[in-house]
Amino acid sequence: MSIDPGAYEIQNVTHRSLNEHIQLLKDMKLRDELIKASGSAGVLDINVALDTIQQERARLEQAEFKLMTSVETAQLERARHTWAEDGLRESHQAAYQQERERHLQAEAELRTYYKKLLAERDQRVREAEKRRCICM
Repeated sequence: MSIDPGAYEIQNVTHRSLNEHIQLLKDMKLRDELIKASGSAGVLDINVALDTIQQERARLEQAEFKLMTSVETAQLERARHTWAEDGLRESHQAAYQQERERHLQAEAELRTYYKKLLAERDQRVREAEKRRCICM
């Protein structure tokens, strides 16, 4: 029966990781006992916790600042869009009104022109009738 060298290495790693885990548990138990004995988490642990809290507060303040900045930017952008839409609407209404006035003016000019043409035609018809009456 031969022994696989790879199996020995896996077994060795497993024993090593188990030993490390056991040592970690022992260290944690010792730490807990020291904390219970002293009645507090210790000055070092408190300082670490305070530093962590301060870092978290700074991170939250920075995130809040970014959020407020993006909200303000969105409000400014919305105001700019509203202003642009209002300007576009006013411009469109002015252009529509100018086009309508131009159309009405052209229509009035056409009416005047047709009236003039009708008057000229009527004048020629009367003159032709007069000539016919004179000639007969």
